[in-house]
Amino acid sequence: MTSRAANLSRLIQKDYSACLKFTSVSGALAQNVLIPASASLNNSSFTFSCLVMPTTTKIMILAGKDFITSWRLFFNSASRLRLEFDAKNDAENLSALSAIPQNKWTRVGITFNATTKLQCIYINGILDNSRTASVDIGGADNTDFTYGSHKTSGSFVGTTGFEGMVDEVKLFNRDLSADEMLIDATGGLVSDYASSCVLYHKLDEGSGTSAFDATANGNNGTIQGGGGVGVPTYSTDVLNTVRSAASGRVLSRNFGTSLLNTTGYVSFPYATFSALTNKFTFECFVRENKTASQGMIFSLGYKYSDGLGFACRIDSSGILGFYNGNVPYTANTNIITVKPDIWHHFAVVYDGAAYKGYIDCILQRSVTVARKALSEQIHYIGDETGTGAPHKGYLDECRVYDTDLSLSQLQDSMNKGFLYSPYAHFKFDEGSGLIATDSSGNGRNGALKASGISYSSVVPFGLRNSL
Repeated sequence: MTSRAANLSRLIQKDYSACLKFTSVSGALAQNVLIPASASLNNSSFTFSCLVMPTTTKIMILAGKDFITSWRLFFNSASRLRLEFDAKNDAENLSALSAIPQNKWTRVGITFNATTKLQCIYINGILDNSRTASVDIGGADNTDFTYGSHKTSGSFVGTTGFEGMVDEVKLFNRDLSADEMLIDATGGLVSDYASSCVLYHKLDEGSGTSAFDATANGNNGTIQGGGGVGVPTYSTDVLNTVRSAASGRVLSRNFGTSLLNTTGYVSFPYATFSALTNKFTFECFVRENKTASQGMIFSLGYKYSDGLGFACRIDSSGILGFYNGNVPYTANTNIITVKPDIWHHFAVVYDGAAYKGYIDCILQRSVTVARKALSEQIHYIGDETGTGAPHKGYLDECRVYDTDLSLSQLQDSMNKGFLYSPYAHFKFDEGSGLIATDSSGNGRNGALKASGISYSSVVPFGLRNSL
């Protein structure tokens, strides 16, 4: 087999089209993908990451090298990941604090530093748990790498085979930093560390029994299974697809264009959102420029001098904040800094009693407070008053709801594009002109300022950087 891509520009594109679906049968050899040992995979320090959607709760192997001499990553009976070294002596184990949900895509990752012996588990780019090992362990054992199961005495164990879907499998020859793990989870590979990736299985082949390596290392895998269960099958139920809420049918999710704002905005007459006086949700994908300063993302009937309305922002430090009238609130928990040139999911919810702000579906601030009344002002995306503090960067897939979405619904929206009857939905896919079309069918179109704002081909889950 030959490598499917010979240059790293392939690595930074997130164009999910297929994934692998694993099943297991008691008594049969487990389904797996086997990558033969190679010099590029023989690293003491390493990082492993993939997208995973388990379909059951049981003890099952996700990935690993030699079961006894190196490491393996598996789910315990409580759906928590467990990283295990030195399995023979059961001595160097790290368990996740959070359970991985069934039937939802989750980005999982592990890192190990052979010098400091620090082990880390990441879930959706956020550190979940860590510990320091006490003995000399690592991944430099010159053994095969597998995912879907692991070997025991040369055979693949069927009863502990993974059940569910796997996509975007990556191995790195060092331990990525916390910032890099967040980028990996939300923005794909970028030039700063793509050279550290020694295996990248996109699993987009759609047929056959070969999983091709998108790096130049040639770490291709063989897709295989035992009697009674067959080989893993391809599925198009991938991350960043849209399902019809009524039928459950998977639709194509297409990010056509986005908006690049410098000094502009999208404006809406007061009547457009005047009915949103109680519960509401605003969400979008946002990407700051490297030179970004404080910028407003969305405002509802906002007039600071009168203490009325609502506005939300990313401040000059990359931190989420919002205003209830003229009272500011800033992120104060699990703070995620919105980094320049990386796409993030941004959301603010008011549930009738409290505001909640989220970055990448991680709660940043919750405050119980009565909403201020709306001022009869123009509403804006990308600014607060049209002359205030414009957001400087990219915006895409802006949605407004006349209800409070739950965290689970926000996660569905961010990860798979589920639509929960939006009050207004702006895809910004027009590509030209000065009208932002409301694709919800409710006719709540917006107007682009004639200058300082334009359409861009830089979109979420597309190219994040140039090499």
